[in-house]
Amino acid sequence: MKTHPFTLTELENLGLLSQFNFADGHADPDLQSGQTQIIRQLPEIWFESASISIREQEKRYLKAFADLANSPSFLDYSHFRICPTASNSIDIVGAWLAHHQMRVALIEP
Repeated sequence: MKTHPFTLTELENLGLLSQFNFADGHADPDLQSGQTQIIRQLPEIWFESASISIREQEKRYLKAFADLANSPSFLDYSHFRICPTASNSIDIVGAWLAHHQMRVALIEP
C-alpha cells in the first residue's frame, strides 16, 4: 500500500526546483578538465550508446566497474541494473519487497 503520492526521485526533483533546498547534497562545482572532455564528446557518446542495447551497456559498465575496483567477482552477478540515483535503487528494492509482500522501513532525516 502506497502511503505517499510521490516517489523519492519525484520528491528530489521538487526539492531541486525550490528556491532554497537544504535537503540534499547537490552542488554545482566547476567542471574539471576530464569532465570538459566528456562534454565535448557527448554527441559521439550519444550516437554510440543509441546503437547498443541497454543490456549490453550494463554488461560493459559492470566490466569497467569490476576492472576499476580490481574485483572480477562482480562479473559473477546475473542481476545487475544501473541506477542513476540512490532513490532509484531504494524504489526498486521497495517494489521488490512489496511484490513479495515483505515490509521494510525507511528512516529519513
